[in-house]
Amino acid sequence: MPRGDPHALDKMLDRVTLVQDGTPPNWPAIREFCRMVQDEDDTGPRDVVWMLLDKIRAPNEAVALRALTVLDAVVRACGRATHTVVGKFRFLNEFIKMVSPKYYSETPLAVKAKVLSLIQQWRVSLPDQSKVNEVYKMLKRQGVEFPGVQGQEEIDVPCGEGYLPVREAVEERESPLERDERKAKLLAKLLKSKNPQDLIKANKLIKRMVVDDSKRTERKVKLAGDLELVHNNSALLSEMLAEHAPERDGRLQDNEVMRDLFESCSQMRPKLFKLASDLNETDDMLGAVLAANDELTRVIDAYQAIRDNPTSAAARQALAASRDLSQGQAAPSQAATAATA
Repeated sequence: MPRGDPHALDKMLDRVTLVQDGTPPNWPAIREFCRMVQDEDDTGPRDVVWMLLDKIRAPNEAVALRALTVLDAVVRACGRATHTVVGKFRFLNEFIKMVSPKYYSETPLAVKAKVLSLIQQWRVSLPDQSKVNEVYKMLKRQGVEFPGVQGQEEIDVPCGEGYLPVREAVEERESPLERDERKAKLLAKLLKSKNPQDLIKANKLIKRMVVDDSKRTERKVKLAGDLELVHNNSALLSEMLAEHAPERDGRLQDNEVMRDLFESCSQMRPKLFKLASDLNETDDMLGAVLAANDELTRVIDAYQAIRDNPTSAAARQALAASRDLSQGQAAPSQAATAATA
């Protein structure tokens, strides 16, 4: 990087995002740009990401797509300094506005698809940036369809520190027989019997176990989905509250995204009360429900305190609590697991 030219990075940014007559990305130049970003001080990577975001929001679709390609390369190659920028809700909120069915209006389909592809990719490639995964799950809840990992653009830069290749997570699920040892033993006994009536009983038992397992799985999936929605919305709202500055961002109630998150959290509160009352004390999901309710209550109280009187002591305490939540609050299911370990 030419140390004598203070505008060298800006010039190189214009060069790597230049599109002429459909020319493909200039990968040697992009790799050199990534090396220049790596040579910058702490503020360099942050500034580059936000400059690229400006180009991504450009009315020229070709320029926006090229800027997204360069951003992809920078995040891959330039290490954790860039990861912490794209992993903050302040940046992710700009992506949400471009792709969420609630907010986007003029985002070209190709640009929207690339933004969604990056969110999908970063949620597994940037394991330290949990907010990306929370945004991914929130968009999925809104019915947003992601493009999938197949056919993604090839990014010709080496992966830097902290960046992992996209990988699919595989969940293993125990069978009904593994879950209910008593029924398993009874079934084994019936199947070994030479009495035709026992075989009929075994067949009925298998059908009943399958139906029970299906209902149990459906209930747990629904409950896990509700808890995930509570945690995602609480975490996102906490992050936004932690970064909200009235003198810069204006009144809290004027922020449409935050207002929608608050309303969603408020609507989930009575639902959590009902969930807790429907579970018995031995249910393994009760701890997760109570933890989710506690998280939801804290973020609702924080929003109301900051909204109603931003300069009060209560608002300052709420803001501090929001920062604590946004800097390492575990998901309700994780908290419950840790508590029972």
